[in-house]
Amino acid sequence: LATLEELRHNFRDDQLPQFLAGVSILLRRVAIMTYPRQQVAALTGSDWLRFLDLHGGNGEYTNGAGRVLAAGPYSPPGETGQVDVDALLSLTRKWIRQNSVSRP
Repeated sequence: LATLEELRHNFRDDQLPQFLAGVSILLRRVAIMTYPRQQVAALTGSDWLRFLDLHGGNGEYTNGAGRVLAAGPYSPPGETGQVDVDALLSLTRKWIRQNSVSRP
């Protein structure tokens, strides 16, 4: 969660693709620590978003604020479209709490 807050603190509009990549990388790190590597490591695009939804995203990665993680990190600056950064941060924070190996 500290890494997510660092991403939020360092976020700048002109670096949106890098921010989105950072969020996606953080989610993948948590997922690999929590689930079998072979189940997580090769997932990309819509398969990655479905995995996140299956494990606590409740459809918000494939159909909500998290859908931007499929292509946003790979988009040129200014071409990522509308991104609700606050909603994405909230969704990601919730997912990490639900899936963290250090959960109570």
